[in-house]
Amino acid sequence: SDRPTTMQGLSGMKTGSLGPKRQIYDKTYYLVELRKRCTELANEISAMTKEINDVQQDNDTYTSLEKRYNSLVKTVRELEGDLADNNLATDKQRAGTQPEEVHYMYMMMKGQNEQQRAEVDQIFLEKRGHEEEIGQMEAAIQSMTRAAEERLNELHPDQRRDYR
Repeated sequence: SDRPTTMQGLSGMKTGSLGPKRQIYDKTYYLVELRKRCTELANEISAMTKEINDVQQDNDTYTSLEKRYNSLVKTVRELEGDLADNNLATDKQRAGTQPEEVHYMYMMMKGQNEQQRAEVDQIFLEKRGHEEEIGQMEAAIQSMTRAAEERLNELHPDQRRDYR
């Protein structure tokens, strides 16, 4: 297999033609080139369209899954609240707490919640009252400013310049 290369072994090799290639391009050559390019463009457009459709489908899927996730999170929170209530009731029952004590604690907490609600409502009403007062004051300032401008406009231009 390690035989020396001789002239007889090289005669079968062909080298490419070294002469000039096509010198004059006719109309058919350009039409074929144009068709090739059009085909390549059409293939690229179809690939991009498919990619756009895939991305849109992924976005739609993501949106629907996100809505489902939010609804499931809400359900889980509600169930966790129910579980906490059941666990609290079980703990009170195990500890031997009397139902009257539980009812008393409930009434105390309800009273505290009502008191806090009343305080928050009072603060909200005070805030609304202050906002209305501020609005009235701003309106009064604007009307005074307009009145002053009207009086200045009645003056002679030389006198008006002194006041501005």
